[in-house]
Amino acid sequence: MTKHLTSFDSPLCIIFYMIAIQLPISFFPALDDWVWPSLYTWFWLIILGSTALSAHYCLAHAFRHADATVVVPMDFMRLPLVTAIGYLVYNETVDVWLFIGAFITLCGNMINIRSARKNEKL
Repeated sequence: MTKHLTSFDSPLCIIFYMIAIQLPISFFPALDDWVWPSLYTWFWLIILGSTALSAHYCLAHAFRHADATVVVPMDFMRLPLVTAIGYLVYNETVDVWLFIGAFITLCGNMINIRSARKNEKL
């Protein structure tokens, strides 16, 4: 969908609408358990938010300049990298559900890419 949006919207516009949609979806359920972050936590939240927005902007920009079949596999490198970092740095466990979720995500994206290719040929 992001690849399609980049044909007529700027990456900044795409990010704006992403935030406009995700904010109420996450804000209202969070009100039930809301706890104000400490000053130290605010620092990390700002860092996390800035880097996440930068990553989404770069991904939207990449879709504007390259085919999804090039961008998406590079984006999927996040899963093994984050898994390795979680295991090595945070001592997280790697279980079968990680691989099941990765497989489902990979299959869904492969189906989308193949259907997009078929539609381009028609």
